[in-house]
Amino acid sequence: MIALTFIGESLFKTVDFPLGLKVCNFLKTNFSATMILAFILNTMAQQLVATGAFEIVINDETVFSKLETGRLPTMELLNDLAKTYTDSATS
Repeated sequence: MIALTFIGESLFKTVDFPLGLKVCNFLKTNFSATMILAFILNTMAQQLVATGAFEIVINDETVFSKLETGRLPTMELLNDLAKTYTDSATS
């Protein structure tokens, strides 16, 4: 969003995208609101990442939860889950 405020106009002129120019003009006109919105969105994203929640749900069944195990799944586990559920789906 901040990048669009500074370089978006030249970018959208180059690719001939009129709607993009309108968005850039809006962002420049409302620069304070743009910066506040960017700050709020960044804060929300950081809070979502900080929870550490990562779950794999297949057919309404939680097959892996980082909150329960305290770790991310390994590639081996992901491969096993994929094989198990694709084999059961084709049977």
